[in-house]
Amino acid sequence: MIFSTLILFSLSFCFYAFSQLKADLRLRKTGFVFLCLAFLSLGGELIFQGINLGYLPAFGIRNILLLSSFLISFFFILLFLRFKVDLLGGAVALFSGFLTGLALFFDSSRYPGQEDLGIFMTALHVFFTFFANAAFFTAFVIGIFYLVQEKNIKVKKHGIIFKRLPSLEILESSGNFCITWGFCFLTLGLGIGVIWSKQIFGRFLMIDAKEIWSFLIWLLYAVIIHGRISSRWRGRKAAIMSIIGFAIVVFSFVGINIFMDTSHGEYFMGEL
Repeated sequence: MIFSTLILFSLSFCFYAFSQLKADLRLRKTGFVFLCLAFLSLGGELIFQGINLGYLPAFGIRNILLLSSFLISFFFILLFLRFKVDLLGGAVALFSGFLTGLALFFDSSRYPGQEDLGIFMTALHVFFTFFANAAFFTAFVIGIFYLVQEKNIKVKKHGIIFKRLPSLEILESSGNFCITWGFCFLTLGLGIGVIWSKQIFGRFLMIDAKEIWSFLIWLLYAVIIHGRISSRWRGRKAAIMSIIGFAIVVFSFVGINIFMDTSHGEYFMGEL
């Protein structure tokens, strides 16, 4: 099923790409349909894994990659229904397909701890934090599109890219939507993580590198939201901060979880 999901993501990306070259709305709609089918296929795979394991498959690199792909697709579909920014679908299909393809190189991992100790809280912690990451990724793509569209307007270059991209107002509103919901889910994820830590390790905080960087990411997005509300960081500044924020998120996941010894590594990354 994973391989078929990868094919669906690939087809979605191809249709989105061709829709930009041909300016054909039907091709874009077809790309969206294939992305939805990939989302459903991936959801079926996660449900099947969850039934076999008895809990949310959110442990080990393979399952985390699949869950990330699923949540990114899900958040884009929500964003499309809210703002109709279907142009993001190409980037979402490409990145989700990349994560899905990468998952094929790893084996599924089981929960490494005692299955009656904190497994539900752990699964919720992973789900909410990765849903936040999906929202931050979408805000990252929107930030790039905003900078491109702003440059096109400044140099008065009204070419194909300018005509395909949404207006700056829509990009900014959708970016605000992504960061706000991402911050809410990150807050939930971190709060559950504190409770999980108490259940597993006997204390609320381990004070390791992962927890420190997670708090810094939370603080950064809190500052970004405050800047947007106070009108200090809007437009270009907000777009740049969205890009910087997701770059730090990627570093926290890849750099900290894989290359540093933390209490999260065993539970979330499994055996490499």
